Amino acid sequence: MDTIAVHQKSKITASPPAVMRDKKYNDQYMVQIAHRASLPEITVLLHASAIRENGLRLLKTGHIAQGAELLGKARRIFSEAVLSEETRLVAESFQYPAEAYLYFTRGEQTEAEAALITSIGLCQALRDAYDHEIEVRRIHLARNLIRVRAAMNRRADALDMGSHLVRYLEGVEECWPLHDFPMTRPPDHLLIDERFALMDQILGEIALLVPPGRAMSRRLVASRAGWLFAEDKPSTGEFAAVDAWLAARRAAVDGDASTFLVHTRAFFAGGRGYLFRAWRELTLDLIACCQYIAPDKPELWRNLDDDGVGNAT
Repeated sequence: MDTIAVHQKSKITASPPAVMRDKKYNDQYMVQIAHRASLPEITVLLHASAIRENGLRLLKTGHIAQGAELLGKARRIFSEAVLSEETRLVAESFQYPAEAYLYFTRGEQTEAEAALITSIGLCQALRDAYDHEIEVRRIHLARNLIRVRAAMNRRADALDMGSHLVRYLEGVEECWPLHDFPMTRPPDHLLIDERFALMDQILGEIALLVPPGRAMSRRLVASRAGWLFAEDKPSTGEFAAVDAWLAARRAAVDGDASTFLVHTRAFFAGGRGYLFRAWRELTLDLIACCQYIAPDKPELWRNLDDDGVGNAT
């Protein structure tokens, strides 16, 4: 579930259908649980889930008190039921992220961070003790931590975490960023589209952390936390588009238009694929670049939209 909302900046609306994708994954996960839990337990989980989702919808529309009330009701539903330890852990693992979103909307970021970390720990317990496949959820929750830490003004921590998650999704297991939850065995296998969908979420967070045209972004990219941008990694292979995007954003932050255009061309040449947010962010950067270097030639950028970049590259 998309527990941390994404800020939209401009009329371009090429954001991925994240809520629907996450709902599909959660539905698939519940099907797995249905083979392991009793019918009464499944009934409790589904009832609590429906109440919780209604609460989240209220939170996302600004009805904080009413949303909080429904989240509390969802917790009571499964807390007062007779559940196995495994089913209880499943219920808690979904409840804590929802409560994290409530804390986030109220500006209680320390509590939001703690709730997300607790949920990640619960996911790992489900994997270690009951062989649940939780890798997508675990990474999605870690991505939400990036947003929370940025809201806590821990931007360097947030960027470092996002950078580690990018490399982790590329297959570098040592880059898992939460050392309190070390991997006890190789992670669950992820399909390539799952990797890119998760990567896109994380690149979206990195884009918010280091927007072009700000001194703060230049300092952050040049700091130790900006190590991912400093890596001299060729844009080849399976994740070439990710490396091209990172190089283009670094050039945009540095104000280097020629280098930016080189890497932007490389990124767009591969097509959008699953990188919806990354595509959108770089399109916005490209529009800004064209407006800056050729303000008297609006034909360069007028037709840039969600589905392509015209001939500007």
